[in-house]
Amino acid sequence: MCSALAAVAHAMKAGEDLAKSAVTEGVTAALTACGMPRLPARLAGRAAADKLISLMTAGHWEAVRRAVQLLAVAACPDVTEHPEVENYCVRPLASDVLSSAIQEELAEALPVG
Repeated sequence: MCSALAAVAHAMKAGEDLAKSAVTEGVTAALTACGMPRLPARLAGRAAADKLISLMTAGHWEAVRRAVQLLAVAACPDVTEHPEVENYCVRPLASDVLSSAIQEELAEALPVG
């Protein structure tokens, strides 16, 4: 169960990254084709991608992804035996929520995987 949830969280993140990249590149290309310099066109593309992601159908895409990650961690009997849960759920949650000092301690405590 936890591995399936981790796979869903990973797929959600990959889809989000792909959508951001496609929107950024598309807007950048359209604006540079109209004569806008590349740097401001790229910044406008990134801003458009960020706004579109924030307005996705779920309304709270990131919150839904975090909920799936939390469910995976909660359902996991042993994170050390499920590296996908560690890589796609524990570590991303830690980087969003925990201070740098706590993240360093967590990195030292968890096996490299």
